[in-house]
Amino acid sequence: FDAASLYGGTGPGDSKYEVWYVRITETSQSQALTVDLATKISDTPDQDDRTCVAVVGNRVFIGWQTFLGDIYVAASSNGGTSFGAQVLVNDVPNKADAGMALAATSTRVYLAWGDSRNTRSGNEDDIFSDSADVSTLTFGTDVQVNDSDNRYQEYPAMVAYNGTVHLFWQDFRNTSASNARFDIYTASTNGLGQTWTPNERVNDIQDGYQYP
Repeated sequence: FDAASLYGGTGPGDSKYEVWYVRITETSQSQALTVDLATKISDTPDQDDRTCVAVVGNRVFIGWQTFLGDIYVAASSNGGTSFGAQVLVNDVPNKADAGMALAATSTRVYLAWGDSRNTRSGNEDDIFSDSADVSTLTFGTDVQVNDSDNRYQEYPAMVAYNGTVHLFWQDFRNTSASNARFDIYTASTNGLGQTWTPNERVNDIQDGYQYP
């Protein structure tokens, strides 16, 4: 197949938002697009919100965040023709509330999200991540990626390249009363996702708002 599309919405008989997947195939000779019927992926008791997708070969990984603040993933090994059971990723429930991201290599799938489990003085979020073997989807212990607990870290983006996973997020650690600023920070991992490189600021503009 050539493309995968996700959306949140309701279908026949649904009373809440679910995650739907559409596979799009291009016919090589005519360049015509064939759009499959949408397939419902999620079946959580809660409304389903943000979605993301990663494709490696014939494996398709779909992640989503629920309104209550949990992260789920489902996987296909046949190009999206069918998907296995949904798997809960986060090990502290109802705290994923500030964006999510997904990436995959040939051996592992990684997810990251903004998480409020360590709220200190308000509703600060940290960036947490977890990963699993692509054949089992057995996730380990969630890991905090940001190495500063100052203010907010949220809304991650993630990409896998040559076996290394690069994670980016919006970070408020350098904001002050005289300079309200959102920076973009990054860290990377090339293993099981339990250790990440030290955080590094990406943007060279030292004021204003930067978005991943």
